[in-house]
Amino acid sequence: MRQEGVKKTVVEYRKAQITGVFLNGSEVALRVPLLMIRVTNEDRSPSYGVYAVKRRPTSLDVKLFQTPLPNVFNSGSI
Repeated sequence: MRQEGVKKTVVEYRKAQITGVFLNGSEVALRVPLLMIRVTNEDRSPSYGVYAVKRRPTSLDVKLFQTPLPNVFNSGSI
């Protein structure tokens, strides 16, 4: 969690789990570790993002990947 004035950012790690997403031609459910991010400001609704990662981050410079889910935009926002 990080807070700057009224802006608060919360990052939550989700370990790899079996999901209901199957890629075209695949017979195995997708397993991806995810970072879920929520940013709130006093004057507007929260914004949410989700990103795939290779493993649980230990620093802020971890490489993020586009999440292969149908409701996630290229920017990571949902």
